[in-house]
Amino acid sequence: MPVLLLAGSSLITWIILCSIRSPHHSGMRAAFIQTCILYGVLIAGLTEGLSLTRSLNFSSVAVFWTSILILNIVFLVFALQQRHRVTKDSFSALLPTKLIAKARRALPQESSQKATIVCVMLILLLCLATALIAPPNNWDSMTYHMPRVMHWLQNGTVAHYTTNNLRQISFPPFAGYTIAQLQLLSGGDRFANTVQWLAFVGSITGISLLTRQLSTEKAARISTLVCASLPMAIMQSTTTQTDLITTFWLVCFAYFIFSTESYSGLDYFWLSASLGLSILTKPTAIIFGFPLVIILALRIFRAKQLTSNGYFISSFLQSIFTVLGLVASSLILSIPSYWRNYETFSSFLGIDGGTRNTNITLLSLIFNILKNLALNLPIPGFLRLVHQLEKQVYSVNNIYQQTGGVNIDKFRTSMAPNEDHVGSPIHLILGVLAAVVLIVTCYSYWRLWKAENRSQRIDRNTTKDNLLWLLSSNLSGFLLFNLLLNWQPWGNRLLLPVFVLNTPVIADYLNSSVKPKLRSILLSLLAISAVLYALTPMRHPLLALPISHPEQSQSILTLDRQAIYFSGVRKDLKVPYEAATDAIVNHGCGSIGLALDMNDWEYPLWTLLHQKSAKPFRLKHVRGGNEYTEIASEFADSALCAVIATIDTNNPQQPLYKQQGWQATTISESPLVRLYLKQKSV
Repeated sequence: MPVLLLAGSSLITWIILCSIRSPHHSGMRAAFIQTCILYGVLIAGLTEGLSLTRSLNFSSVAVFWTSILILNIVFLVFALQQRHRVTKDSFSALLPTKLIAKARRALPQESSQKATIVCVMLILLLCLATALIAPPNNWDSMTYHMPRVMHWLQNGTVAHYTTNNLRQISFPPFAGYTIAQLQLLSGGDRFANTVQWLAFVGSITGISLLTRQLSTEKAARISTLVCASLPMAIMQSTTTQTDLITTFWLVCFAYFIFSTESYSGLDYFWLSASLGLSILTKPTAIIFGFPLVIILALRIFRAKQLTSNGYFISSFLQSIFTVLGLVASSLILSIPSYWRNYETFSSFLGIDGGTRNTNITLLSLIFNILKNLALNLPIPGFLRLVHQLEKQVYSVNNIYQQTGGVNIDKFRTSMAPNEDHVGSPIHLILGVLAAVVLIVTCYSYWRLWKAENRSQRIDRNTTKDNLLWLLSSNLSGFLLFNLLLNWQPWGNRLLLPVFVLNTPVIADYLNSSVKPKLRSILLSLLAISAVLYALTPMRHPLLALPISHPEQSQSILTLDRQAIYFSGVRKDLKVPYEAATDAIVNHGCGSIGLALDMNDWEYPLWTLLHQKSAKPFRLKHVRGGNEYTEIASEFADSALCAVIATIDTNNPQQPLYKQQGWQATTISESPLVRLYLKQKSV
């Protein structure tokens, strides 16, 4: 299978980096996230490069990864020759059995720590099984994550195209780049969900390294389970959304910030690349990354102070220029995407989407904080109480705008395993307790330093200082998020980086301030809840919950893959979409128009046509329902022979249908699905 070209190449790169780093298992973990960063940069560069010549196709991608694989093999053999280790034993050490044996030797000896690792592995395996068995069926995946990938592959380029869903062309594209290459190499969407699953693995790995750097190895073991048990992380790991990927890159960025006191040129590369990849994945990375950049600047300044004999101005200016250069270099990956957005929307970040807060006040900040806390605290009536209080402060006519266009009266806090809404009450409570204890502890050390001497403070409080810096970044990111963005019912999904990056603080608290018996109970509770969440994601469960909910799916183990697309949110679309695609295939049409609204599902039409049509086909949006109709069309309207419409405003009176011979058929009234077929001339 061609997808093994990418997998094999990355595996060899990881082995090479492991040989360069320390043989300790922490070196293996660091090599893993470095490999991910390198391949993230390669994927972004390759996709943009091939798009320039409209060569984003199987042949070009396969040739590239074959070349990278060969180069990796040559480099590995050369490295072994240079070290005079070209023996049978040298190569046998790279066999899976040898690697597994080495991994087993790296496992902890204590039974409790072994149990932690086993639980984490079980969670990851359950999520991987779900990601592989179930195709994408999340709402955002159906409307713009997956459709834009299909348009890119059809066009051979990631250039903007005419669409009724501007999120397809406006939003940052990295996750789509990776899925596109997996689609090309595998011939389908079998591995589409695994991009977020790999980010889940990477986040756990990066968090363990970060916690080990800021606390102890034992706390690092605890942090893996705390991170792996986050309900939203578990839910995200089986979808094609982008929040977990963004989180992973920010975890990498945080790890490289705290991994050293004196940064080398290579350190700056890892920092710049990880920050750049996060920004290329989701705009919220700018919000959560900004406080981390400030911390990086302060750490660089402190290092400059020590090496410049205390010259404040010189150290300050060097630090500022260094950080500005790092941020500028991190934006290089996003320049092509930003430029396309600027040409189309006159804005580098693209469309707003109604998420930006236009009423930046202290009151709006407080209400947004309370509502986001309410999402994670299943206290009956809490969210409604906050809403009622907000209504009293703002006018009734304004409250709808204050909540970002969401009718909060129709929304209820839910702890159900849903990838858009699920909360994390245990992690929130532990995070608050850990933050309070850490602040009190650092304050105590500070008072001790004032009473005694600086050297004693350095000996006893360096680790806590760094944890406090990380906590400060998390709190700052949380405040900025609530200040700059409107409240949204899916805020838990967007806040995932805050929860994950707070894991080291929680792990240090559990390790140093909680009694062993209570710690074991808490970790057991987290493990049990995590396994249950991994088994029961509402829209694609391995084990279906016995509840009556419109989005509850049957077990994916009992459904065929095509049925799973519709088994969760939009069960009502299955019959009319199948009928429409059957009619198109029977008509022999290969050029199909889509007259869809912004939130209508597009991707299932692609999958149904791939499944049913024996001849090549192409799709494009035909209803220019926005002011950006000057974007290049994917092919001429005159080539169309069928149009699928889900909106009333699409009708034969439009210019497209002024030619004779179009016939309209209403396949379904609710949901509305109408098919226009161009009759063949006799």
